[in-house]
Amino acid sequence: QDPENEETVEALEALLLREDLPSYESFALRAADVVQPWLSERGHWEREIKVLRTRAALCVDDQAKAANLLQIGQLHESQGTDPLSAFEVYSQAFKLNPASGEIEQALQGAALELEVWEEWADVLEDGIRDDEPQVAVPLLMKVGSLARGQLEDAPRAIRTYERLLALEPLHMGALGALDDLYAASERSEDRVAILEKRAEIADDEGRRRGLMFEVGRLNEEMGNVQAAIDGYAYVAEHGDAASEDIAREALDKLQQLYEAGEQYIPLVHVLLEKAEVASDEDEK
Repeated sequence: QDPENEETVEALEALLLREDLPSYESFALRAADVVQPWLSERGHWEREIKVLRTRAALCVDDQAKAANLLQIGQLHESQGTDPLSAFEVYSQAFKLNPASGEIEQALQGAALELEVWEEWADVLEDGIRDDEPQVAVPLLMKVGSLARGQLEDAPRAIRTYERLLALEPLHMGALGALDDLYAASERSEDRVAILEKRAEIADDEGRRRGLMFEVGRLNEEMGNVQAAIDGYAYVAEHGDAASEDIAREALDKLQQLYEAGEQYIPLVHVLLEKAEVASDEDEK
């Protein structure tokens, strides 16, 4: 039943500290269920936090423990105007239940207010479990974004997106981010692998040809002649050299590579195709 007066509540609160009492756990949970609403209704938030901490300590289930910690953090924010304490408690809750969208949003709100970018990224990363990819993937995207943006930590961003791709190999956002990061760090071989995956999932043929042209260009730079030919050949075969600059440029690249490699039969086919689409008689 609801306690009738302050003295009763104070007595119950004192008993909550007596862990040496027989059957303490069952008694403490019942007492907390009675005392907490009374304290909440009267705005005694600091005392309510102590009761919630007792309840959290007694919980054997991580989700229930995290729910109590979430309430503590919310009290620190709404009543105590203490975002740092809130962030610390939300961090504890998130590690216990990273699948909770409510906890993750609360953690994000406190982190944004405090601008604790590295601490926020660390908490997210510590809570990620690779055996739960449906939860891990969006969290890894957030860590990667923090590493690329506020932290300006390209190696960490790369590690994060590579970890994500191990869980979801064709994740469009991670592939695009790694493409940029590999380009900035001049990791051409790794970038080629990413570009090929991006081309695989591209839903627009023009976009796919642009990616494959870049595959050809990078392979040409690295001296991978046949791989370069394959990339340019895809662009030429799936494009319209009569109307597309990229298709005509692919034919030019193929001509150069075939001439350099003295591959005369495919060179003849390229020259015939270029003649067919040439708009100028002299060029034809």
